Amino acid sequence: MAINYLILYCLVEGQSASNAFYVNAKPTEAVCDLKVHIKTENPNTFIGVDAKDLTLWRILIPSGNLRSAITVNALDDDNKTELDNLRKRLSEVFPKSPDDNTYILVRRPPSELYLPAYKKIRITERWQ
Repeated sequence: MAINYLILYCLVEGQSASNAFYVNAKPTEAVCDLKVHIKTENPNTFIGVDAKDLTLWRILIPSGNLRSAITVNALDDDNKTELDNLRKRLSEVFPKSPDDNTYILVRRPPSELYLPAYKKIRITERWQ
């Protein structure tokens, strides 16, 4: 039996939709699997960040805002939904194929959580 994949367009918070990338995911996979796909697809973007530490939002971006930097706080509540249930299947998040204005916004954890160990030591010891 052929599996239909979801093609999900994603962008890192603070970037514009014109910098979006896509990942393929099975509808039977969960939100936690989507985090792994995103990290795997962008290893250099998320260096030192575990997939589990990414925060995902399902967002709607109006067609006229594709070149603007996107942040969660700048979006209306009607245009964003945090994907905070890691076990939720993607078929529940997307009961039908996402439309052209739907994206997954990826938020990195605070930088102190993913700094390399040697930089954490320098910060702790107040080295410059």
